[in-house]
Amino acid sequence: VRALLSDPGRLEAMRQAARRAAVPNAAQRIAEKLLEVAKLTQSLERISGE
Repeated sequence: VRALLSDPGRLEAMRQAARRAAVPNAAQRIAEKLLEVAKLTQSLERISGE
């Protein structure tokens, strides 16, 4: 960690790479998909009688 913190160029490169890889609202989108799957699972369980 010290080596990284003492290398501003490397830190900046990592910052830029993280920005390029970022997905806006990723946590929110994942949570919404999980809720959709949970609702679908509940519906399927009701239909199948489980």
